[in-house]
Amino acid sequence: MRASPAIVRTHLAPMICVLLLAGMWGDRRLFHLPTGDPSAYHAAVRAVADALPQDIGDHWKGTDVDPPVSAVEMLKPNVLRGTRYRNTVTGETATLVVVQCRDARDMTGHFPPICYPSHGWEVLDSTFMKIRVDEIDVPVTRYRMTIESIDRFSEIVIYNFFAHPGGALEAKRATALKAAENPRLKVFGAGQFQVIVNASMPEDRQREVFQVLVKAMLPLVDAIKQGGSE
Repeated sequence: MRASPAIVRTHLAPMICVLLLAGMWGDRRLFHLPTGDPSAYHAAVRAVADALPQDIGDHWKGTDVDPPVSAVEMLKPNVLRGTRYRNTVTGETATLVVVQCRDARDMTGHFPPICYPSHGWEVLDSTFMKIRVDEIDVPVTRYRMTIESIDRFSEIVIYNFFAHPGGALEAKRATALKAAENPRLKVFGAGQFQVIVNASMPEDRQREVFQVLVKAMLPLVDAIKQGGSE
């Protein structure tokens, strides 16, 4: 015996509601959808960045590095911090660049294989790795780059990773690209961290320097990852 249309409608409506709620929950879990006020979130991230110390530990002394005007115009950053560090004991130097954008779309072009070659650098190779910082395995892409002209030759190594609202860390920009296409996600932006050292520094030491500098940035990494409650 077939059910009457009235009975079907009576049972169908609750089923549709359950399916819709399940889909919304799954969508939020899949995309780590942040909630809350984007403006309050970005203000909180900026406050954490402003409170970070200029010097790290007893030996790493930091000096501000002015970002290119073009980078500011392109990124429209909420946080943009460039610091050149010098170890007062060993004489080693390293540069830390941190950027966090209000809109994930602005981050998609700020990516070493794109922005460095546009300024004359050649990417020699890139390697994926994870580097332990405190209790976190940070996914990193290590880029080796060179620039050469009549009066200039330089070779550097860049350790690069991204931090995203919702808790994600990644070595490349896949999450930023996905967020840039999602109207609900793009307004929470994305963050990127670069540690730049001279290629003459031994690789084991490069990782140690990365660990020291990024450990000091963990409050900012955490602030970017939080991005509101789920």
